[in-house]
Amino acid sequence: MALGYPGETNTLYRGEKLATAQDRHLVRPNVDTLYSAIFYDLAKRDLEFIIPEINDRYWCFPFYDLYGNNFANIGSLQGWKAGKYLLRYFSDDFGIESSDIPEGYQAVVNSPTPYGLALIRILVNNTESDVARVVEYPGKIQLNPVKSSIHTDIPSLDLNLFSFIRNENISQAETVLQLLAKLAPYNLSPVVSDRPWVADMLRQAGISNGQFKQPQGTDLAAAVIVADDSSLNLRRLAGMTDHLGNDWSKTADHILGYYGSFYNARHIVAQRGYLALTRDQSFYPVYTAGNPSIAYEYSIGPDEAYVVTFSSKPKLKRTGFWSITVYDGNGYLIPNDLERYVLGDRSTIAYSDGGRVYGENEISDDARDDLFQILLQPADLRPPENWISNWLPAPAGGGKLSFSMRFYGAEEGMSNGEWVYPVIEKRQAMR
Repeated sequence: MALGYPGETNTLYRGEKLATAQDRHLVRPNVDTLYSAIFYDLAKRDLEFIIPEINDRYWCFPFYDLYGNNFANIGSLQGWKAGKYLLRYFSDDFGIESSDIPEGYQAVVNSPTPYGLALIRILVNNTESDVARVVEYPGKIQLNPVKSSIHTDIPSLDLNLFSFIRNENISQAETVLQLLAKLAPYNLSPVVSDRPWVADMLRQAGISNGQFKQPQGTDLAAAVIVADDSSLNLRRLAGMTDHLGNDWSKTADHILGYYGSFYNARHIVAQRGYLALTRDQSFYPVYTAGNPSIAYEYSIGPDEAYVVTFSSKPKLKRTGFWSITVYDGNGYLIPNDLERYVLGDRSTIAYSDGGRVYGENEISDDARDDLFQILLQPADLRPPENWISNWLPAPAGGGKLSFSMRFYGAEEGMSNGEWVYPVIEKRQAMR
């Protein structure tokens, strides 16, 4: 598998460390949470999972079909507790059931497809000791295949079918269509009313009987361009982008995480952030500088900096968190002497007078809510000492970069215009 997971279903693959600048298997990684993964197969058995006690931090068991629809979340933000849960394939009623469930279970998760993924996230504080503590939690998660709730003729999932994605003789576009052909007969759209026309469209595209055969006279490279343009143009339609102020915006809630009939929205998210979560868990404000086409790409000179000015702290629910992560032009974390890739509510960010914005020590005041700033400056250009705690290193010598703001468990005021979004200024570097 692309992430290095072995080919076994209904098995927990435990994350053991956060991403660093040395990692190249994933672009734009989240370095706030430890990930663990399950490739589930419900064709013949249901899957019982037992969540251990995870206290005083964000955690989430998000469930996805193989197309990236986040159809259910069991986690701290909604007050779910440690205990036993059941994951099962259900053909027409999807999500979480918390009433009229089998005895002994906290809830039942109904999957719209027999195959899917769970990408478990557990928050890590910015200390080595906390990483060591969080690494222990996945080891306490238990998975037990149990008798199926329904009988199906669906074959068990063989993860070896993913092996051809590394065939250099097949274009990426054809690889996607070959994989879709193998999955589509059993993994239908979660929008039940869409299923007939989706099946007809797939047949017209050359997908039938588990195989893809390119229709005569078609051009896959041109089809990719059309698909990409369709996805980007969707974001420009009224109601598809929420404008947050100060050149920040976010994707509308109904086309992120769970996409319904907006298949072109799902397409672009799969390219830029596969397995995105729904708004009940998180959202990702994007700084566009007034132009959405450059939202993910900026440049910084060898003697330049960006100053991000917050007028107040982001407003979060209990166990929620926020962060800013900086990447190089290829979407990888940036090497730097501090080994610092992210700043947020678990960092030792300081106010201009030296008081800590967050934290429990003699000079911090969590009740204080004043202006504070974050500095993006090249990694080889150390700023003055009073800026070190607020410095997020950019590429040494300058160059292309991008950055991501992440809000998990954000209060409604973060998206309805109440909270004032940061102002970003490009200026001469701090020396």
